[in-house]
Amino acid sequence: AVLDAVAPASPQRRRPIAQLIRAEALAAAGDVAGAQGLAEAVVSALGADGAWRLRGGMASRLTWPVPPVLRPAPGRPSAPGAFASPMAEPADASEGRPDAPPRGDRVAAARARLEAARHAYSGGDAVRGDRELSVGVRLDPAIAAEGVALMEPTLGDQPGGERLLLYGDLLRAAGRPADADATYDRAAGA
Repeated sequence: AVLDAVAPASPQRRRPIAQLIRAEALAAAGDVAGAQGLAEAVVSALGADGAWRLRGGMASRLTWPVPPVLRPAPGRPSAPGAFASPMAEPADASEGRPDAPPRGDRVAAARARLEAARHAYSGGDAVRGDRELSVGVRLDPAIAAEGVALMEPTLGDQPGGERLLLYGDLLRAAGRPADADATYDRAAGA
């Protein structure tokens, strides 16, 4: 409604943020084709990285491209969606193995969870922040070091056992097994 109040000839209507808002509104109203067209205009104007930053990790009903930094390595399948390559690469033999690198869609989802945790912690909602980090590190363990940095300031002097277990999991995934074991010992005593 606010966008409709802006004069049709106004350059403000053509700004990427206005197009993004209109795209999400159209998607919510069921006009996915029109919404995806606006999403593609935003991506054309800003690129995949710019569109990702503009969205700020917010959930969407639309398919947005994954920024190059979050895309799977060569030889890995691309994330599904309207922006995926029509000539998808075949999955390699490591697909599904526990030590295989996460797919691009999992990496993107983990990054979105990390950002949601950042927002929750900054708003004082440690329960939500912990939940987001817990899911995010399981989607992509590579976010663990950033998760440790986010969670540490929220622990306080007497964190509960569940928080310590998550913190230990983050430490272990970040390559700090000795610190993780000490944290697990502390959780056992909590």
